[in-house]
Amino acid sequence: MAMTAIPKFRSEKEEAGWWDAHPKVITELFLKAKKEGRIKRLPVVRGATKPVTIRMPIADIETAQEMAEKRGLPYQTYIKGLLLVRWNANGRRDSPSAKRIPGT
Repeated sequence: MAMTAIPKFRSEKEEAGWWDAHPKVITELFLKAKKEGRIKRLPVVRGATKPVTIRMPIADIETAQEMAEKRGLPYQTYIKGLLLVRWNANGRRDSPSAKRIPGT
């Protein structure tokens, strides 16, 4: 399979148009990189998570939803942030996931 020459581009628009018109070149480059062993998996950005179910009073969930909405967060993320803040306040600082959640 002959490799198509990639031209020099004068603008991002011109480059985008060229790549759009030549999808086989991307496939060629990918297969070549795979054959040469240059394709690697991305590292895991955050630790694995596990879904949990917590029974909470409806009023508490509604309050958390309102507070999360004010901060522009999903309410589960907001509740998780509250837990992390509390754990950090009690000296639990060794967890890799113990980072500050925006809006908490």
